[in-house]
Amino acid sequence: MKKSFVIILVIIALFSCFMVSFIAGGANGFLKIFSSLLSLLEWGILGFIIFVTGLFVIFGSIVVCAAVWDELFKKKK
Repeated sequence: MKKSFVIILVIIALFSCFMVSFIAGGANGFLKIFSSLLSLLEWGILGFIIFVTGLFVIFGSIVVCAAVWDELFKKKK
């Protein structure tokens, strides 16, 4: 119940901000704010993808180095 209430409040707050910006700045103000939000979303997604790729490369390198180290210095029975 609380989660849905918070989500509804966030949606109402965003909608009211959009309506106020549309009334105050007309269509150009609304489109400018919407464009900046889309740009922020695009850069956020791009940053997340770069972060995940970097983690994959770092942890993959550690695993490969550990496997090579294990093979090179394996004790023969």
